[in-house]
Amino acid sequence: MNNINGFVVLPIQLGALKTAKIDLHDHLNDIETEPIPVEHFLYLKKHSSKKDDFPKDRTLFVLNCPVDATKDHFQRLFRRCGIVENVVIKDAKSGYNCHVVFEDEESVDACLSMKPRQRIWMTETPQIIGLPLYLMQHVKRVPPKDKLKEQIDSAMIQFDEMQERERKEQELKRNMPDEDGFITVTRGKRVQRDGDVAVQALSKQEAQQLKPKENKLVDFYRFQMRESKRNGITINDRTCAIETTL
Repeated sequence: MNNINGFVVLPIQLGALKTAKIDLHDHLNDIETEPIPVEHFLYLKKHSSKKDDFPKDRTLFVLNCPVDATKDHFQRLFRRCGIVENVVIKDAKSGYNCHVVFEDEESVDACLSMKPRQRIWMTETPQIIGLPLYLMQHVKRVPPKDKLKEQIDSAMIQFDEMQERERKEQELKRNMPDEDGFITVTRGKRVQRDGDVAVQALSKQEAQQLKPKENKLVDFYRFQMRESKRNGITINDRTCAIETTL
């Protein structure tokens, strides 16, 4: 294999992925696309950076990874080189890269000395790609008609129950007198029974239980203060005059 700036170039073939059939209920059924082979290049070298906490002797650094890269891809790609222990994929500004950690040091050396041949970038499990993938994502946002109807009916039942509770609360407020004996008038639909409007009057017992409202605005205004002061002086003057006479 070729070497570029310390990296071993590993060509792979993209596009020959297995596609899975999906059911798009009311939209489309059993969509399957034909894969188009595309040549892609991976760049491999031993891990040597001190910034990342990976075992140097057992870690392979891979540059220019495909955007759909997973641990399963690298396990299949390097299955003849050794057992993959862990894969950490990062999305950098320059593209996707990853660190593949093997169980032994010999596996890294085997990856760097792989012989050139056709290698297909794929996994063991079928994958949904291309147009079927985007259609499936769209369908997930729009539930089937029967489920949508069920959700709407449930929401409407909850709304009707809430409206009924609010109506009963308003009815109680209409017939509940305050401390002064007045009944609060609330805005709402007029309910008639046999052509008459139902009106509830305050009973004698409820009227007796009402407490008189305290007058807390004594001498609040200036004219009240002047009148109170003038009345007080007048009474005092008369009292003094009566005592002097006696």
